[in-house]
Order: sequence, then structure tokens, then C-alpha cells
Amino acid sequence: AAEEFPGKLITVIDSEFLTMGQAFMAITAAQALEAGASHQEAVDAANSLINRMHLYGSLSTLKYLALGGRVSNLAASMANMLNIRPILAMINGKLDLLEKVRTRKVALERLVELIVKAADGKPIERAALVHVLNLEEVEIVEKMLRDKLAMPDEIVVTDFGPGLSVHTGVGTLGVLVITKQ
Repeated sequence: AAEEFPGKLITVIDSEFLTMGQAFMAITAAQALEAGASHQEAVDAANSLINRMHLYGSLSTLKYLALGGRVSNLAASMANMLNIRPILAMINGKLDLLEKVRTRKVALERLVELIVKAADGKPIERAALVHVLNLEEVEIVEKMLRDKLAMPDEIVVTDFGPGLSVHTGVGTLGVLVITKQ
């Protein structure tokens, strides 16, 4: 990417995250530059978020993973019959299956439990709820998070992009928080 802009000072950063994790890093770097930071200070500010970001998500169905060949049709059908909702986590730069729970209610509660545990008593600097046509669960999880953590006044609510949505499907919900240093 840097080669496309000769003569410009550009640093490519591996965010180790997706969606709003990348966005928050870009925003942090831009705010640092706007406040008078050097290029390297802005890069350092963006990189400082990586170890403080925590992302967990839940899928409402395995149907779309099966359509994409990521799980078998049989596994997806069985999971749907048993009302299993996978819980995903960003681990070492990769989105991985963390665990499987049964029912929507348990999945939402588990997302909040995981975020509370990851925050480890630290206040939340920034937060985002990312979803695929799932504002109902966004509102439920936002309330649960506010009841359990010192959340910022503004929590970004946004849709997953089409590149991720096609693999996860309607009902997907992700929670990303950045803890304060």
C-alpha cells in the first residue's frame, strides 16, 4: 500500500483485528496527528490499542459457514436443530471459535461475561457493537454491558461489512472494547 504513494511517509500496521478494531486504530492515529504527534508517535498510539482490544462475537446460525464450506452441512443442521450459537473471539490476530452455547439468551450473557472478564476491572475507553441486521440484540447487550462495566457515553453501533456478513449471516453480533491503560 505504501508503494502506491511515492514520497509519502506511510507505515503499514498489522492491526490483528477486523472491523471496528481497525477503525479505532486509524481514528487513534489520526487524532494523535491532529494533536501534533509525530508520525512515529501516531503509529505507536495506534499500536498501543492492540493489547487493549477485546473482540467477541456470536452467530445465530451456522448456515452461512456451511454455504462457504467452513463447516459441513450436517454440522450446521445439527447445530441449528439444537439451537447452538457459536462464540467467536479474536485470538492472536485470528477470528476463532472459542466455544459453543445453547440459546440466544445464553449467547448474549456469555458475550458480556467474556468482555467483563477481558476488561479485568479496567474502565472501557472505546466500544463498538457490530451486527448483521440485529439491532434488537445490540440494544440488549448494550444495556447489559452498561450495567456491568464503566462504559463510555458513546458506543459505536455499526453493521458488519458485506465481506464478513456473507460468511456469518443475519443475527451476527460482535462486541469490541478497548480498555483504558
